[in-house]
Amino acid sequence: MVLERSQRTRNGGLWGLPGGRLERGEAPHDGARREAVEELRRLPPLELLGRFSVRRARAGRYEIFVCRAPSGIRARWRPKLNGEHTEWRWVRLEWLLAEHKRLHPVLRTLFDKPDGLRALSRVLNERHASIEGVPPRRRDQTLIIEGRTEAA
Repeated sequence: MVLERSQRTRNGGLWGLPGGRLERGEAPHDGARREAVEELRRLPPLELLGRFSVRRARAGRYEIFVCRAPSGIRARWRPKLNGEHTEWRWVRLEWLLAEHKRLHPVLRTLFDKPDGLRALSRVLNERHASIEGVPPRRRDQTLIIEGRTEAA
């Protein structure tokens, strides 16, 4: 699921994920759940597929939890967005790639790394060979995936 940021917020009009800052001493998965509930009011049943750590030069480190909701839930569950967002949608990886320029900078950073795309496609059980435009591996990138460091 992605959320469209309200025009009156930072990165307004861009599509991103529920999120925010961790509270002192809060574990990343607890902070992710808290922020998602604040922004969506409630959560559907979810299956955790994987976790990514994305580093952005001055913006710091972001933890992204990739989850899947059962298709029956996706068909009938609706969030109650807070004022930070104006729209929501369930999306596939192909939609994110097609809308690259309209994504929040953290998601763009993940998709700008070839190994980020490969890792994400593995987590989503899709073959990276079918994703157009994924360049060859580069050695100067590191992603943390599901608690393991995977050198690129």
